[in-house]
Amino acid sequence: MTATTTGKPIRSFTGVHGVYSNFSACSAPVFLEDDDPVVGYRNTEYAYQAAKGLDEFYREHVRTRPSSGSAKAAGGPGKVVLRPGWDLGVKDHVMLSLLRQKFHPAKPEGQALRLTGERHLEEGNRHGDRYWGTVGGEGKNMLGLLLMQVRGEHFPDDCPAMHVLDYESDWHALGEHLVALEASR
Repeated sequence: MTATTTGKPIRSFTGVHGVYSNFSACSAPVFLEDDDPVVGYRNTEYAYQAAKGLDEFYREHVRTRPSSGSAKAAGGPGKVVLRPGWDLGVKDHVMLSLLRQKFHPAKPEGQALRLTGERHLEEGNRHGDRYWGTVGGEGKNMLGLLLMQVRGEHFPDDCPAMHVLDYESDWHALGEHLVALEASR
């Protein structure tokens, strides 16, 4: 199977490109690194929302929601005490870990990602998310960037390498920052 190396950018994760959405079903559960290794989540949205908090009851509440949308709502503003460092980079590392699992080369999702080749991936949306995606072409597009990073990591012979996050060094630096922050309180 050869990756598509040319083509128009993918600007929305809907329709035939819905597999790249965090709301799409996964062929196998995804897991949080700091959670029970047998407790899996239906898709990356469920796991991401659960990862916002460290309370096991909150995580179970998210995990048992009937839909991705209700899992997202359960993790909405004011609904959870965010774990330390969430907005300082923890959320990016959680997402990268989940995407690496979902798009593993042995899974159908991984092969779908491989077939995007060098195409630009952008999570264009109408719900105003300019961090994980773009609205009218404006935004950080972190989901798209991380997907392109995972694609390059999993399929280095077919796709260009792209490193948005250096997982080990960034994670270590974040940990040191959080320790210093906690000590200053």
